[in-house]
This record gives sequence, structure tokens and C-alpha cells, in this order.
Amino acid sequence: MKKMIYVITAFVMFLIGCNDSGTGGDILVPAKLKMQTGSTWGYITTMVNKRYDTLWVFQSEDTIFQNSVVTCEKENDEVLNQSGLVRLRTQTQDGQDSFVQSHWYINNSSNLIRFAYTNNGVTAYVMPKRKGGKYLSVQEYLQIRGAMGDDLILHKPNTDTISAFESPQILLRYPVKAGESWVMFQTPWHSVRKVIGTEMLNNPLGLTEVYKIETKYNLGVTYYDYINLNQGLIKREFHDTLIMTGADDPGKAIGYVIWTERSDLISR
Repeated sequence: MKKMIYVITAFVMFLIGCNDSGTGGDILVPAKLKMQTGSTWGYITTMVNKRYDTLWVFQSEDTIFQNSVVTCEKENDEVLNQSGLVRLRTQTQDGQDSFVQSHWYINNSSNLIRFAYTNNGVTAYVMPKRKGGKYLSVQEYLQIRGAMGDDLILHKPNTDTISAFESPQILLRYPVKAGESWVMFQTPWHSVRKVIGTEMLNNPLGLTEVYKIETKYNLGVTYYDYINLNQGLIKREFHDTLIMTGADDPGKAIGYVIWTERSDLISR
């Protein structure tokens, strides 16, 4: 089950960090996220999965905690013939395991775009692929995501290779406005983000005004980000119901999992 959770977590998870501009809680003041070299942000992620049999009788429950630190390493980097990039490094601790990954972002006056990534020479989770190397189709992913004996590759080899995303990921559109929506990316799956509106959020660092942003995948997956343009990603919430299938017969359900995940900013 932990393997299955990692697959989905890798699929939906990213962390955004930015500097504190000193303007307090007014999320409308900055025109865009401003990332400052040397700044760090700490997150704690709680993942809970509750397992049921095919009659929805409760069987068991697991809780997993992860701690992540995001560091802005450089504000004006260049990789893969693209200049003016912001480089963020994320280190995640899961029990005795530690995973490191860097991402490069285009942060111009129109968009915040996740452009490229590397595993920094350390095994890191990426989009799920089969052993043959190709991305899973929507149908393949939905069929085997709950299987216990699948052949997913959850990580890159232990090499320091920089790769551009096949479809650049548009995380934010500037200026951020309630009701605005856009296609985040189309490869390997289709994803749409929408600004639901603003609200006041009580989090471990205090009361913060945030934009609530919805992300929907054509896999039937939805999650919500709560972002303050002065402070970055404050919280993420994710909820899904998974159909567990057997390794011998991926088309036959053997149970269900209700999986919830919450990430909170706990230090800056």
C-alpha cells in the first residue's frame, strides 16, 4: 500500500516557495511570486489511507508523515538553453528515507511555469512509468493504480540528469484572479487549474489570506492549493477513493481505499 501511495504522491505533489516582501497579509500586492536566493520553507505532509473490503466494511488504517524543506538555490539560473530560471531544491524525509529533487521555474509577468527537474544524484520519485519507459495512459493508470503487484518504476536512476517536462506545467497565471482557469499541462495527462477565490486560512504560522486554487486531472483526481503571493504555498488538500485490484486480475476489485493528504507550511 505504501508503494501505491508513493505513486500518487509523486504524481500530484509540488512545493512552491517565495520570499516575504514585508507587505503583511495582502496577497494582492505582489504581481507574482518573488523567490529569493537562500530562502527556505518547511512543510509537513500527513497521508492517511483507510482500507475497506468490497462491501465497504472497514479493514485497517495507515498514517504516513513526511517532512520537506524547500530551498531557493538561485534566482537567475540557466539550463537546457533556457535562461532566467528560478531553481528550487526540495528535500523530503520519510522515516529513514530521504529524497532530493530540484525544479527550474519560469516566473515571468504572465505565468509561473515548472520547466525542468533533476534528482540531484539521489533517487527521487517522478511521474509513473512502466519498465519500458513510456508514460502510462489514463486508462492504464486507472487500471493498475490500486494493484499490489504492478510494474511501475517509481524513481529515476541514481544519476544527476536534468530533464525538461514533456509539457511545461503552468502553475499560476498572472494576475491571479478569482474565476480564472487554464490548462496546467496536457502530457502525460490533462490537467486544469482554477482560482476559486480568496479566504482567510488559519495555519501553523498564523492567520493568512490565501487564494484557493483547484486542480483537476482527467484521471478523476482533484486537489486544492492555498497560496499567498507573499508567502507561497500555505496548504494543500487532496482526497481520493481508490479501487484496489489484485496482481493476477487487475480488472477485479478486491477492496477500496479512501486516501487523504494534507501538506502545511510550518516554517519560513
